[in-house]
Amino acid sequence: NLTKLTPTLTTLSTETTSVGVPTFTLTLTGEKFTVGTIVQWNGQPLPTTYISSTQLECTIDANLVQTPSVNSISVKTVSYSSNTKQFSVTQ
Repeated sequence: NLTKLTPTLTTLSTETTSVGVPTFTLTLTGEKFTVGTIVQWNGQPLPTTYISSTQLECTIDANLVQTPSVNSISVKTVSYSSNTKQFSVTQ
């Protein structure tokens, strides 16, 4: 049963930021996170810290928020990917 292993992304500590902010930490809350779970920004891995099975932190580098955009954030364990949340960069 895949739903027993598939991580679920519930909330982001923020879902929006302004163009040009400095590098910051984003906290993700969900379920079924494991050691080694990686946060993905538009499918690309981000530096991720495992806090617990329900919480991760990742670093959003300043170069990712230089232009207005809507980005897809998800988490990936070794074998499974979560649902996605949108993260907006506004002018």
